[in-house]
Amino acid sequence: MCYLRDRHDGVFAIGDEARRLPIDYVEIDEAHALDWSVFTRLRQLTRARGIQIVHAHEYKTDLLALMLSRV
Repeated sequence: MCYLRDRHDGVFAIGDEARRLPIDYVEIDEAHALDWSVFTRLRQLTRARGIQIVHAHEYKTDLLALMLSRV
């Protein structure tokens, strides 16, 4: 599971809960809403782990998943 987290968000702490569960969890901090370095880090993550299926929600992650599918 990978979560894109706004580094300025101190309220929504899904990472704390996810780390307590027996799942493979990765958190990617984004500096702002249009932080394109997130795509680079996602591409590196999917390549390094051989991930072939990406499940996304909402417009931004849907777009990132589409872009990943093209590379």
